[in-house]
Amino acid sequence: MVVVGQYDRILSYLKWKPLEENYVKLNTDGTCKEGGGRAGRGGVIRGNQGEWLGGFVKGVGYCNAFVTELWGVLEGLRLAQRLGFKRVELSIDSKAVIYVILTEKNEVLQDLP
Repeated sequence: MVVVGQYDRILSYLKWKPLEENYVKLNTDGTCKEGGGRAGRGGVIRGNQGEWLGGFVKGVGYCNAFVTELWGVLEGLRLAQRLGFKRVELSIDSKAVIYVILTEKNEVLQDLP
């Protein structure tokens, strides 16, 4: 018997948790076809009770998942800024993007337009 691929799956339950009074929550995500194919990004901004305040969906062109996720974060933060929100809780599912954002050596983010 040959096992081609085996993946362990982790089941986790997610639910809305109200934010502090003056905060909004930004959820972003990016996706691309395997091997650097066509990519897109999207996101939603919700208020502290879960109400929809804004959102976006855009194509990125051809790139990898990491770049697509970064573009999603940038686009979401720009939308939050345009809507006048100053306190934003960011929720993303990319460990690599989280690492880049949280490290002190984030020159890549500082150079983005």
